[in-house]
Amino acid sequence: MIKLTLFLILSFLCSNMMAQDLEQINCGDLLVEYATTPAFIASKIHFEKCEKVNSQLELVTATYRVNAKNSMEVENYFSDKYDLPPMKWVEEGCHNGICVLSNESYWGGVNFEPEKISKLDKDLSLSFKMHGYYDFLKVPNHIIFDRKYIKDFIIEISICQSP
Repeated sequence: MIKLTLFLILSFLCSNMMAQDLEQINCGDLLVEYATTPAFIASKIHFEKCEKVNSQLELVTATYRVNAKNSMEVENYFSDKYDLPPMKWVEEGCHNGICVLSNESYWGGVNFEPEKISKLDKDLSLSFKMHGYYDFLKVPNHIIFDRKYIKDFIIEISICQSP
């Protein structure tokens, strides 16, 4: 009985401490808060919003928009700095008129290693997803798999709990 009581008390204390830690995570521009991004890249990434996520692993997700003309430079920067895979066309090809170019299609998002993100708690990580799409039925000759038809790319960065 004493072990059960002690277990319940410790569980309660740990869950309260975890809840307090999670409440201290600011929902905002996560690249500014948790990563070092040089000005020549930061100027090409436009922060749109941050949302608290009701998920077991994801806590908050920040969304950014990148103009297509800057997308290769931004993609290359993140790929080089964090060893992210390059974006690829989604395996199914263009489905229902939509062609999707993404680093998520094969990889399911990419977790930054905590030691690369100095401000992040060791039990948390950042997840990075970048994608763009276009409706090939609306382009001349219905051309598929052509990056030049993508107007904007979306980057989603999430703070995640370690499983």
